[in-house]
Amino acid sequence: ESILGLRQRGVEALVSAATPLALATVGLLVLGFLVAVLRLGRSILTLDRILRHSYTWRRFDRLVISLSDDVRIPFSTRGLFRRHVVLPSRMLARPDDLRMALAHELQHMRRRDVEVEIILALVQPFFFWNPAFYLWKRDVSELRELACDQALVAKGKVTRAGYAECLLSACRAAKAKLSLHQNVALTVPFIRISSRRNHRVLLRRISTICDQEGLPQTTSKRSVVAIMIMLAMVTLFASSLQRPADWSQDRLMLSTVVNLERLALINGSPTFGRN
Repeated sequence: ESILGLRQRGVEALVSAATPLALATVGLLVLGFLVAVLRLGRSILTLDRILRHSYTWRRFDRLVISLSDDVRIPFSTRGLFRRHVVLPSRMLARPDDLRMALAHELQHMRRRDVEVEIILALVQPFFFWNPAFYLWKRDVSELRELACDQALVAKGKVTRAGYAECLLSACRAAKAKLSLHQNVALTVPFIRISSRRNHRVLLRRISTICDQEGLPQTTSKRSVVAIMIMLAMVTLFASSLQRPADWSQDRLMLSTVVNLERLALINGSPTFGRN
């Protein structure tokens, strides 16, 4: 009974903050949630600043293509009513790169990748404590870029060599000067270069394009494992919040059996005790 009630007592202590350890745990969870919300709010303000200071280049119904002097990497995003593609102004001097970057971002919009990225960014504050969420989100981002590259190459809209050179050119431009847009949340950038792993992803993208390979199966397996871990942790957390079954009837029955056995021993009736 003590072991079975351990989960309930732990959850009650955590919710009521009855012990110093529970109070510290709740404080860390609240602090982490607030930090994640503040980071998301900063990204929203940065994105709003970029869109307000960019120049409208083309407009097609609810699609707005803009040019900005503040960004070095093309990206796509959306608001409540409009979709946005923001391109660096320097790309006007390289029409081929401009065309390929624009085709890349439009492919993301056709695949609804922007909406998926926004949903993941909005729910991230609730899963900041779960490392499996970040692994899953990372693999989703990598597979998304690889699938988009493969779709453009398969349709013949870009050449393999030209597309690979465009990726390298965007990487060099981003490294040459700091950009206001540094992988801001709620956006799908053309490339990501904020970490060493993102450099490996870029190399994999170029290798996949030039070698005519399919999507890497190892990444898919890692993504499945990350999803399984995340679902297991969420399920465990959800089950811990459920009220355990009532054990009063079982205790009553067990107590009755024990008392009958004791009574049989006292009366010296082993037959009754065995029954």
